[in-house]
Amino acid sequence: MRPTPRGILFLAVALLLYLLARQTTIGWFYVVDAGMWAAALVNLFLPGWTLRRLKARRALDRRASALKLGIFEGDAVTVSVTVTNGGRLPRFLVALVERCPLLLPGQRQRRFLLGRLGGHSSGTATYQVVCGTRGDYRFGPLLANSASPFGLFRAQMALEAPLRVLVFPQVLDFDAHRAMGEVAGLSSPVVFARSTGDFRSAREYYHGDSLRHVHWRSSARQGKLMVKQFDAPPQPHLGVLFDARKSFGEGKEATLEYAVKLAAALGCACLREGGGFFMAPPGPSVRFSGPRPLLEYLARLQTGTGKGLVGALRSWQAPGAVVAIVAAADAEGVEALVRQAPRNLMAVVLLQGFAAAGEAPDALPRLRRLGSAGIALVTCTPGALRETLDALARSRLLGGRVPAGGTPGRARAGEMMR
Repeated sequence: MRPTPRGILFLAVALLLYLLARQTTIGWFYVVDAGMWAAALVNLFLPGWTLRRLKARRALDRRASALKLGIFEGDAVTVSVTVTNGGRLPRFLVALVERCPLLLPGQRQRRFLLGRLGGHSSGTATYQVVCGTRGDYRFGPLLANSASPFGLFRAQMALEAPLRVLVFPQVLDFDAHRAMGEVAGLSSPVVFARSTGDFRSAREYYHGDSLRHVHWRSSARQGKLMVKQFDAPPQPHLGVLFDARKSFGEGKEATLEYAVKLAAALGCACLREGGGFFMAPPGPSVRFSGPRPLLEYLARLQTGTGKGLVGALRSWQAPGAVVAIVAAADAEGVEALVRQAPRNLMAVVLLQGFAAAGEAPDALPRLRRLGSAGIALVTCTPGALRETLDALARSRLLGGRVPAGGTPGRARAGEMMR
């Protein structure tokens, strides 16, 4: 409870009238002064009483993502804030201040006004936000404010309404049927388990699965979407390496964000088709069992995680092909790739143009040396994620390899270097 500037002025006038009444002994000074102090006393307790026995809860409307694995970057979600009056008497003019961590720092505050809350009833305010950046977000307390009728005093109370939202990174389309064969070192594309062979079992629906393969009988029995699985030949393994200790650029246009999106696209495509997927970070000893564990890890990944690209290259022993992602500004990582490239390295994605200054000018020429070993080099500039994934998928045209002795040439941003 605290007085407002108007309340401080009101109390000062009341005190002045009291002093004048004492000095002049004029009766009506005493009458007016007594009325002012009575009004101040009533206004003093009313805001605090209004906020007593109020409880709040938050909820997230997930109907827009009912068929998805979760909430992704770019998804529009509706947040509802419900305040319940636990008392018998109604409350009036309760102002709410909401801070939504899903929004950008300068846009997080939302204000609402509940005109009347009846006894033992609730009022709800809703707002819609677009999830801009991946992450694990926790909502803080909801601030409830109430002022006295004359604006003399104001009370504020923090209402606990916990809500945790995990926003997955954006998963771009990647043509796994076109690319997984050459990533595994095969001469032709793999025939994947979800579309051919004898029906084997049903599993939970993942974001990106075709609705044509929904097993409706199992879905009705389990109470959630289930898709068919078919017998198929063993699938290839894939590993993605990048340095999460460093990030060049700002916001969503940073090298770590691009590396996360590339890993999400490659990993989800591989896992949906039955392959094994490894990544550093966390390291070659961790094999992701499905798209959801992978996306949960990537959503929580922060700058400074892991041993870095140099440490990952030294300890990498996971089976299958490897795709390395390195920033042109990371001279240490570029040097490590040139000197310690794994023997199963199939492609390198070079992130260029993210650092305003400090990019190694010889990063591209140095990585071109890997071309003689049959390693595809793809450049990625800001805004060219889809082109980069298309270039990786098109590498099947060369079977995932550069002819021995070939000299890679400069390609446009996002295109394969060979």
